[in-house]
Amino acid sequence: MRYRRADVAAGSYFFTVNLTERTRTLLVDHVDALRQIIEQIKQKHPFRIDTMVVRSDHVTTAPYRAMAQAETVPS
Repeated sequence: MRYRRADVAAGSYFFTVNLTERTRTLLVDHVDALRQIIEQIKQKHPFRIDTMVVRSDHVTTAPYRAMAQAETVPS
């Protein structure tokens, strides 16, 4: 699958990710692993998540903002 998005420095993006098997509860069962993976990705590709909702079968962020190279991640 190929996605299209604007390549704008410090742009905001809204996204939802669903499990293929919508009856599974993997995301809430393993929420600590999800947090760790997000932190690992943020080390390589700095960004900020303003809001994130984790449900049993999907994750939604609203919005996340890709950070410009000169911008730092707040603690």
